[in-house]
Amino acid sequence: MSELEREEEVVEALKRSKERVNYVYPVIIDSATGEIVDGRHRKKADPTWPEKKVEFKSEIEKILFRIHANIARRKVSRRERAFEFARLASALERSGVPTEQICQKIVELVPWFDESYIMRLLPSKYKQKKKREAAVRAVYKRAERRAKGEKAKAEKAKEKPKEKFYTCPVCGSKLVLKGDLLWPAQS
Repeated sequence: MSELEREEEVVEALKRSKERVNYVYPVIIDSATGEIVDGRHRKKADPTWPEKKVEFKSEIEKILFRIHANIARRKVSRRERAFEFARLASALERSGVPTEQICQKIVELVPWFDESYIMRLLPSKYKQKKKREAAVRAVYKRAERRAKGEKAKAEKAKEKPKEKFYTCPVCGSKLVLKGDLLWPAQS
């Protein structure tokens, strides 16, 4: 289902809902700009839908209101969440929050999502430092594993394993097991 079809379906559902239970939630309007903060589909379903004007102190507060209202009231697609989190990240950046702290700040503001989920939804610009840190940690872990493996190999090399000999059932020659293969024994 395309985004447009989904939107039309939502608008039709709202029209039916209004007929059955009347108006439940008003359309929220930013009193300073006249922008619809919450209720775009309701307004599209019925242009006379009741409005409530709200004064927001900042762009961040307005975006948070939209996120909280929509996620609490209805199922929001991953794409819509990603869009709203990107808007919030951009607003936080404009307000002076350092880029590397934006994800953590969003976790504080929208606590029901964990950091890894928010990180997956944010644009790459806000992930760079975290990705670099994760890559550095991975390199260190690999180096540690490699060092442990080399140390273990060196210790094994010091211990000369006893060769186990087998006799070939066909020709009776002496064979030695090396790895997974049987080889003719060196005399």
